[in-house]
Amino acid sequence: MVPALTRIRYKCRKRKQDRMGRAVATSCPVSWVDTVTNTGPAVLMQAYRWMIDSRDEFTEERLSKLQDPFSLYRCHTIMNCTKTCPKGLNPGKAIAEIKKMMATYKDKKAVAA
Repeated sequence: MVPALTRIRYKCRKRKQDRMGRAVATSCPVSWVDTVTNTGPAVLMQAYRWMIDSRDEFTEERLSKLQDPFSLYRCHTIMNCTKTCPKGLNPGKAIAEIKKMMATYKDKKAVAA
Protein backbone atom coordinates (compact mmCIF):
# COMPACT_ATOMS: atom_id res chain seq x y z
CA MET A 1 0.00 0.00 0.00
CA VAL A 2 1.28 3.46 -0.91
CA PRO A 3 1.59 5.90 2.01
CA ALA A 4 -0.80 8.88 1.95
CA LEU A 5 2.04 11.43 1.76
CA THR A 6 3.42 9.75 -1.37
CA ARG A 7 -0.03 9.87 -3.01
CA ILE A 8 -0.36 13.57 -2.18
CA ARG A 9 3.09 14.29 -3.64
CA TYR A 10 2.20 12.33 -6.76
CA LYS A 11 -1.05 14.27 -7.22
CA CYS A 12 0.76 17.60 -6.77
CA ARG A 13 3.48 16.57 -9.23
CA LYS A 14 0.86 15.35 -11.72
CA ARG A 15 -1.03 18.65 -11.48
CA LYS A 16 2.20 20.58 -12.03
CA GLN A 17 3.08 18.42 -15.06
CA ASP A 18 -0.39 18.96 -16.51
CA ARG A 19 0.01 22.74 -16.15
CA MET A 20 3.43 22.62 -17.82
CA GLY A 21 2.07 20.53 -20.67
CA ARG A 22 -0.78 23.00 -21.21
CA ALA A 23 1.62 25.96 -21.14
CA VAL A 24 3.78 24.42 -23.83
CA ALA A 25 0.85 23.15 -25.91
CA THR A 26 -1.05 26.42 -25.86
CA SER A 27 2.01 28.30 -27.09
CA CYS A 28 2.12 26.22 -30.28
CA PRO A 29 0.27 27.85 -33.22
CA VAL A 30 -0.45 24.43 -34.71
CA SER A 31 -2.31 23.54 -31.51
CA TRP A 32 -4.43 26.67 -31.86
CA VAL A 33 -5.71 25.48 -35.24
CA ASP A 34 -5.75 21.73 -34.78
CA THR A 35 -6.78 20.83 -31.24
CA VAL A 36 -8.03 17.33 -32.00
CA THR A 37 -5.40 15.52 -34.06
CA ASN A 38 -2.21 17.44 -33.23
CA THR A 39 0.10 15.51 -30.89
CA GLY A 40 1.71 18.64 -29.44
CA PRO A 41 5.21 19.52 -28.29
CA ALA A 42 4.89 18.18 -24.74
CA VAL A 43 3.98 14.69 -25.95
CA LEU A 44 6.75 14.71 -28.55
CA MET A 45 9.23 15.87 -25.93
CA GLN A 46 8.23 12.96 -23.72
CA ALA A 47 8.51 10.51 -26.62
CA TYR A 48 12.00 11.84 -27.37
CA ARG A 49 13.00 11.35 -23.76
CA TRP A 50 12.22 7.64 -24.13
CA MET A 51 13.79 7.33 -27.58
CA ILE A 52 17.20 8.59 -26.48
CA ASP A 53 17.26 6.30 -23.46
CA SER A 54 19.72 3.50 -24.21
CA ARG A 55 17.54 1.05 -22.30
CA ASP A 56 14.51 1.68 -24.51
CA GLU A 57 13.72 -1.30 -26.71
CA PHE A 58 10.71 0.26 -28.44
CA THR A 59 12.31 3.16 -30.34
CA GLU A 60 11.29 1.75 -33.73
CA GLU A 61 7.71 1.26 -32.56
CA ARG A 62 7.60 4.86 -31.32
CA LEU A 63 8.97 6.12 -34.62
CA SER A 64 6.43 4.11 -36.59
CA LYS A 65 3.59 5.62 -34.52
CA LEU A 66 4.89 9.13 -35.26
CA GLN A 67 4.75 8.62 -39.03
CA ASP A 68 1.28 10.09 -39.42
CA PRO A 69 0.90 13.62 -40.83
CA PHE A 70 -0.68 14.96 -37.62
CA SER A 71 2.16 14.50 -35.16
CA LEU A 72 5.79 15.11 -35.93
CA TYR A 73 5.58 16.96 -39.22
CA ARG A 74 2.98 19.45 -38.00
CA CYS A 75 5.76 21.29 -36.17
CA HIS A 76 6.95 24.33 -38.11
CA THR A 77 9.85 25.00 -35.70
CA ILE A 78 8.52 28.36 -34.54
CA MET A 79 10.01 27.54 -31.10
CA ASN A 80 7.23 29.09 -28.99
CA CYS A 81 7.19 25.86 -26.99
CA THR A 82 10.83 26.35 -26.04
CA LYS A 83 10.30 29.99 -25.06
CA THR A 84 7.35 29.19 -22.79
CA CYS A 85 8.51 25.91 -21.26
CA PRO A 86 8.43 26.49 -17.47
CA LYS A 87 11.18 23.90 -16.91
CA GLY A 88 13.57 25.47 -19.41
CA LEU A 89 13.48 22.42 -21.68
CA ASN A 90 13.78 22.59 -25.45
CA PRO A 91 10.88 20.74 -27.11
CA GLY A 92 11.75 22.33 -30.46
CA LYS A 93 15.18 20.72 -30.43
CA ALA A 94 13.70 17.40 -29.33
CA ILE A 95 11.26 17.50 -32.25
CA ALA A 96 14.12 18.28 -34.66
CA GLU A 97 16.08 15.33 -33.26
CA ILE A 98 13.08 13.03 -33.70
CA LYS A 99 12.83 14.18 -37.33
CA LYS A 100 16.49 13.19 -37.81
CA MET A 101 15.82 9.82 -36.19
CA MET A 102 12.79 9.42 -38.44
CA ALA A 103 14.92 10.00 -41.57
CA THR A 104 17.38 7.33 -40.42
CA TYR A 105 14.50 5.00 -39.56
CA LYS A 106 12.95 5.44 -43.03
CA ASP A 107 16.33 4.78 -44.69
CA LYS A 108 16.78 1.56 -42.70
CA LYS A 109 13.24 0.51 -43.53
CA ALA A 110 13.80 1.17 -47.28
CA VAL A 111 17.06 -0.82 -47.29
CA ALA A 112 15.41 -3.75 -45.50
CA ALA A 113 12.54 -3.85 -48.00
